[in-house]
Order: sequence, then structure tokens, then C-alpha cells
Amino acid sequence: MQAFINFFWNKEENRFRAFYRLIAFGVITAAIFPTRRYLLTPLLYDLPYQRIILIPLLLIFFLIAVWIAVRYVDRRRMGSIGFNIDKEWWINFSFGLFLGAFILSFVFLFEAAFGWIEVTEVFYVNGYENFTVSLIAGFLLYISVGIREETASRGYLIKNFSEGFRNSRIKPVTILLLVTIITSVLFGLGHANNPNATLVSTWNLMVIGILLAYAYIATGSLAMPIGIHITWNFFQGCVFGFPVSGHPTTASFLKIAQYGDDFWTGGSFGPEGGMVIYIASFIGFLMIYGWQKVRKGGAAPRDEIVEYQPFQSKIENSEL
Repeated sequence: MQAFINFFWNKEENRFRAFYRLIAFGVITAAIFPTRRYLLTPLLYDLPYQRIILIPLLLIFFLIAVWIAVRYVDRRRMGSIGFNIDKEWWINFSFGLFLGAFILSFVFLFEAAFGWIEVTEVFYVNGYENFTVSLIAGFLLYISVGIREETASRGYLIKNFSEGFRNSRIKPVTILLLVTIITSVLFGLGHANNPNATLVSTWNLMVIGILLAYAYIATGSLAMPIGIHITWNFFQGCVFGFPVSGHPTTASFLKIAQYGDDFWTGGSFGPEGGMVIYIASFIGFLMIYGWQKVRKGGAAPRDEIVEYQPFQSKIENSEL
């Protein structure tokens, strides 16, 4: 009987083992979907600018679900998965915002220099929608996507996988490299059913996942990867008018026509489906490495990600 219990329960840490924590996280966060379909969408149906209200509400519900999983399943604080919000967090977040914008600006200028794209319209909006409303909705959407995907794919998965693989015979850096590959594969596969997705785009997104994972394991924080993700998508779609992971934009400052080979540009999937993204991602790696090297003296993965940091109440802290 004890062996059966030990299969599910880590007695030393007084919580479920990593595999079952991950299942619980999936179940808890999946509860958002019926909430959206049966509660929020009908409730907001007749309201103007429904998307602008719905997107932040769904993000709040998601973060509540994550907090429940982190606090009561993982038995830790939100700070231990990367929400250790302080001055340093905001500095890294700001750099991440800059880096995401810089990378996609590079992609746009690179393709324009080779004549692969042409600006055909400014302040574009699809159909009869209001440009400002559509742009705000797009901005809110990319904030939400950046927070949700980085919290799940980097913060929660990397932290729990790393603890699950923790072994005295394996160095933490080896574990983090292994987990980076695993979570990046899952990140790529998570976009495999997107519109216009290909095997190349799925593989490319795995590479992008490695870039975002490096931003997480080099800083021990979600600040930089969230910042990168937000402006990466916003500049890709709402500024330059590229498709974002296969999804066409509804409003953008620029509308473009693409003429280059899909092998390089990604075609209807967007830059993430083409080879140009490898050049951009390499630049991203160098900039993250340089940022950490200059500010912290090193850019190696943070060993503490592999260690379990249990939740302690104020009472427990006062007794220590």
C-alpha cells in the first residue's frame, strides 16, 4: 500500500509527484474554457466592444487558475515559477519588450531589403471594423497570449519538469537543457494545428521556444520571456501586418504584400514559418546573453530553478 502511495505522492516534499502536478495543472486551467463558453461569452454578448472586455477577464481567470495550481498542488509561491515581481523583474520585462520589438523590426527590414515585401496600405483594418478598437483588442490579445503561454510553457512546465528530473547524479544545467528541449517541442506542437501551419513552422516554433526558454532559465524569471512574447506578436501582427503564427491580423499600422519565397518568409503562416526567423532568433540569443553578461556577470542557466522552494506561511516564517 505504501509503495502505491509513493507512486503518486512525494513524502519528502509532502505533495504530488511532478507528473501528477502537471496533469492537475492541465485540468485546472482547462476549466477556463467552459467558463468562457457558458458564462462570460453569453454574459457579454450584447455589450459593445465585447473582445476588449472578454480578453482581460479570461486572463484574470487563467491567472487565478494558475495560482490555485501553484499554491495548492505545487505547494509553492507564484514567485518561484517566475513571478518574483520587484524592480529587477520590471527591468527585465522592459528589456524583453524592447527585444521582441527589435527582432520583428529586423525581420521586416530584412525582408524589405530583399524586396520580399511591399507596404500597400497604412492604418489597415479588416472590413468595417473600427481601427482603434481592433488595434486595442489586438494589443490586449497579445498581452494575454504572452502572459498565458509563457506562464504555462516556461514558468510552470520548466519548473515542474526540472524538479521531476532532479537527481544528485545529474547536474542542474543538464536538467535545464533537457527540459528546455522538451518544453520547446511541446510549444511547437501546440501550434501545429494553427491555420497554414507546416512541419517547418512547427519546427521553427520549437526553436523560438528554445529562445524564450533561455530568457527564462538565464534570468530565473518570467519577466523577459513575457516581454519578448508580447511585442514579438504585436509588432509582427499589429505593426507590420504579418500573419501571427498563421492567424491574419484584423488591424495593423501597415498592410503588406509578400513576394518572397515562402521558404524564407514563411508565406501565409508569417515569419515564424520561414528561415529568416533563424537569423532573428540568433540575434535574440546574443542580445539576451549580452544583457545578462553585462548586468549580472554571466548568462548561465540558474540552478535554483531545479530546486523545490516550498510555500511557507507567515507563521512558519516567523518561527524560523
